[in-house]
Amino acid sequence: MNYIWINPVVKSMYGIKFENLLQELKRKDYEVVEPPSQIDVVKNKFKTLCSEKEDKIILDTRCPAAIEYIEDKINHSKFCIPKIEPILIHTARSLYDLYIKGDENNRLFITTPCNCLKDMGNNIFKKEGKTGVVFETWNDICENLHIKKEDRCSESPIPLGFFRDLNLDVLELSGEEEILKEVENIEKTKEKVNLIEMLLCEGGCNRGDGV
Repeated sequence: MNYIWINPVVKSMYGIKFENLLQELKRKDYEVVEPPSQIDVVKNKFKTLCSEKEDKIILDTRCPAAIEYIEDKINHSKFCIPKIEPILIHTARSLYDLYIKGDENNRLFITTPCNCLKDMGNNIFKKEGKTGVVFETWNDICENLHIKKEDRCSESPIPLGFFRDLNLDVLELSGEEEILKEVENIEKTKEKVNLIEMLLCEGGCNRGDGV
């Protein structure tokens, strides 16, 4: 059996046409699946870490492209890059347990909005020896299954603001220029910040190279 999880960026791209996409995938023998939400799981990991490392500024690791961009540009004595996996990886782990574990004749496809998340997912699961899970960009899926691709969203379905309800001092940044400018500024000042939310796509997760 082929299972597939459609990430929120792709869902928003198709809008009212999403039901048609579901039917097309079904005709091609792909069952679209949804896991229990992993949002609170990830939020709580960051909240706990902020309380444990009050002397550090925690960097948001939900966007590996942002971490890759900024990692060699920061003073690591001031910042902490945690080992908290993106929501997409948490989602894949949950779906693996539901649909693949114990029956690895099944295949699970995790669609990603960028190549960075695709590579991260494939590398993690390969290293852990978890077979049956394939991370592919939506561009990959469309090409392989001959599916018509819709235009990118005008606004991000995953905007800044993920941590606003945690009662923390959070700096919200998106886009390479803003991230670099503000992180460098934080290093020079005594501004109190618990956590920096970073999404490399300007305005939020939306315009990655996988869509």
